[in-house]
Amino acid sequence: MPQMEDIIVKKADGLTDFVYKQVSAAPGDGGFAQWEGPGVSRSVRATFRVSTRWNKSKTAREVNVSGMYPSLKTVDGVAQIGHLIPLSAYFAVPSGFLETDLPDAVAVLTNSLASALMKSVLETGIAPT
Repeated sequence: MPQMEDIIVKKADGLTDFVYKQVSAAPGDGGFAQWEGPGVSRSVRATFRVSTRWNKSKTAREVNVSGMYPSLKTVDGVAQIGHLIPLSAYFAVPSGFLETDLPDAVAVLTNSLASALMKSVLETGIAPT
């Protein structure tokens, strides 16, 4: 059974670490384990979460992964989300997302799914507890 821990992935340069810190472990079946990336405030941090549960016929474990990676802008000295890429069963890349942020956003989101912890979740069908 996967244990809750920080998720560390590489940014697009392949050298720089991006660290999702633990926010909360899954409280049980269907509940979300949650992480946050770095940032000046919670409202502008990248997020990542996963939940697991049995399907209706109890023949499979459903694994739901979601999150988002923001492209920030500064307005009157305050960081705000200009655009974001949501992570669910798909990626939606806004045309206004900064090209300089896009490689890191894609690398961070896809590498999070490739982390040892998420591989363990997908292999076991159980969210970290």
